[in-house]
Amino acid sequence: MKKHAFNLAAAALALALPFVSCDAGWNDKYNKSNNNNDGGGAKVGAKNAKPAATNTEVSAASAMQPTMEGGGGYPAGGPDVYVAGGDTGLWKNGVRQTLDGGYSAYSVFVSGGNVYVAGSGKHGGAALWKNGVRQTLSGSDDGTAHSVFVSGGDVYVAGVDGNRATLWKNGAAQTLSSYQGTAYSVFVSGGDVYVAGRRNGYAALWKNGVIQNLSDAYTSAAHSVFVSGGNVYAAGDDGIYGGALLWKNGIRQTLSNTMDSKAESVYVSGGDVYVAGYDVVNGEKWQHGAMLWKNGVRQILSNNDGIGNSVFVSGGDVYVAGQDGGGNCTLWKNGVAQRLVHSNQARATSVFVAKQ
Repeated sequence: MKKHAFNLAAAALALALPFVSCDAGWNDKYNKSNNNNDGGGAKVGAKNAKPAATNTEVSAASAMQPTMEGGGGYPAGGPDVYVAGGDTGLWKNGVRQTLDGGYSAYSVFVSGGNVYVAGSGKHGGAALWKNGVRQTLSGSDDGTAHSVFVSGGDVYVAGVDGNRATLWKNGAAQTLSSYQGTAYSVFVSGGDVYVAGRRNGYAALWKNGVIQNLSDAYTSAAHSVFVSGGNVYAAGDDGIYGGALLWKNGIRQTLSNTMDSKAESVYVSGGDVYVAGYDVVNGEKWQHGAMLWKNGVRQILSNNDGIGNSVFVSGGDVYVAGQDGGGNCTLWKNGVAQRLVHSNQARATSVFVAKQ
């Protein structure tokens, strides 16, 4: 579950708000690791499963959709929608808060009435906010927390500390590899802890600390992990070979063959598999738009350099947080765009929907 992050004015106010994260600019999640392969871990998914039906697509570009402004579009009694991103912004039902002492917000999670946001502090270092109160996680200034997940009262955070993929459980750090890498997403199911990321330049998936390499393509990465019905899904890209990918139990499916495409987030609901990311639009090389794939069929959310960073499904509604073609921090609900921030190169990085 992607990675997807949030400054709260006060702890009490934070509890009342849903999360959406808008990240200003392209964060270090997209930096490439320049490491040598240590050869560890079984390489799987070297051959594609049957490609998705990417030639069939639904046209729903945001330019053709009505746009909600500010805090509109949230009916009374409906679920609370949280979005994280930008300069440590956190939105609840379209109303923005700021995270104290924060620099970037990458992921938001709500559990037991508490709101958790993972990101980085103003002066560097991985950070976690609980109801607006910041906790520093990393011992190095270059640390970043990319994802947060709460299960059974335990708080799990995936990120990077000292150029090493790291998992924090209730604030205690576990280094996942002695080689350079990053943990982008964490998911807990049945007592097992899954982490998606990159180790030594290659896409990787950890289960309870044991690594499985997902690709033999250099600079590949797994950006998101989700577990449903005993199946493990990971979304990512094939690095230097390009192409948005979805792995199911280690077998990969190509969502797009274009180099300028990535899968950023995966969510499974009712047997349907949703993936948010970006892909080439209008047949123009290097011109990509925000995308949502449902069972391999893509829907264009925005044209001209848009990106979908996080997807969440609740009550039959599909939410995608990202950036539209105008560089605005945007939340899509069933394809309809709401601009949260009108700012060049601002984007929402994470969305979480909590039922009242």
